[in-house]
This record gives sequence, C-alpha cells and structure tokens, in this order.
Amino acid sequence: MKKMLLVATAFAGLPSVAIADNEGGIYATIQPSGFGVELEGGNTAGHSAIGARLGYNINKYFGVESELNYVYSSGEYDFRSSNFNYYDVSAIDMNYNAGAFVVGKIPFNKHFEIFGRAGYTTTDWGADTYSTCNGFSCQEFSLDSDRFAAGLGLQAFFGSKAQHGLRVDLTGYEGDEEMAQFSLGYSFRK
Repeated sequence: MKKMLLVATAFAGLPSVAIADNEGGIYATIQPSGFGVELEGGNTAGHSAIGARLGYNINKYFGVESELNYVYSSGEYDFRSSNFNYYDVSAIDMNYNAGAFVVGKIPFNKHFEIFGRAGYTTTDWGADTYSTCNGFSCQEFSLDSDRFAAGLGLQAFFGSKAQHGLRVDLTGYEGDEEMAQFSLGYSFRK
C-alpha cells in the first residue's frame, strides 16, 4: 500500500515539473486540410485546402487562434438520383474558410498535448443556394456561411526546446449541411 501511494505521488508531480518551461507564447501552423461536405439529400464532396493558423498560448492550458484555409480543389458532388429526383448543385464551390477559436489544452509533458477548440467560422461558397428537384417541384436550400465549429486534436513537439512539431485535428461545423475538416500540419511555437 505504501509503495502504491509513493508511486502515485511521484507520477502526480511529473506533469507539473515537465511542463514548467512551456507557459505561453505565439505559435503558428501550416497545414493541408480536407473538408467533407454533405448537402441536403445526401450529396457529398471533398474539398482540398492549404491553410495557416496563428495563435497565442495565454498559459499552458488556454490559448486563442485564428485560421485561414484557401480551397484549391473543390470536389464534384455525388449526385444521388432516385424517383426522378435531380440536384442542381454543380455551381457549388468552396473558396475559403476562416475562423477564430478558443483553445483548451491538456499537456502531458513539453513534447505532447491534446487539445479541444471551439469558435466561430465563415465559409465563402461559389453559390449561396442550391436546389433539389423532382418531376413536380423544386426545393431551394441556402448554404450556411457563418457557423459554430468545435474540434479535438493532438500535438507532438520535437527537439530539446520542443518548438517544432506535428499537429493533427478534426473539426466539425454546425449547420444545415454537414461539414467536417481534417488537418495534419507542421507547428512552430516560440
């Protein structure tokens, strides 16, 4: 029992000692991203983007970050037609996505942390609306431009100063159309 208590006490003190030199500061990330979008009626497409994030760690647990993604390749939507239905979504392109986030972190040591982020984003689409039609009538849907987003991820930093690292995260976007973003990028922190 004494050994268990001694080991538990030792492990409880490790995280605070290991991350004492990582209190706050500026960080940046460059990442390719993939956006998956599902429209009303089940039409789906993937969009490829290159993006950058600039953030500030207020302390080792909290930070803020901004993000800008330029979409360089818009996927073709998968037209799912049945019972004489057709979808007029050919004009939908995703041009860019930008946002501002609050970030909460759980650092395990100066080299590894998991994080969650939540914020507000805007997306520029090539069209404001799209239509689904059947043999008798059409229904028009609008595309959400401004929306809430939240995600989870992890970062691993390398070297003795733990300034260079790899970041991976998944972010979901609320709205009428389902949208998610997967990013894998290079991070640098000062």
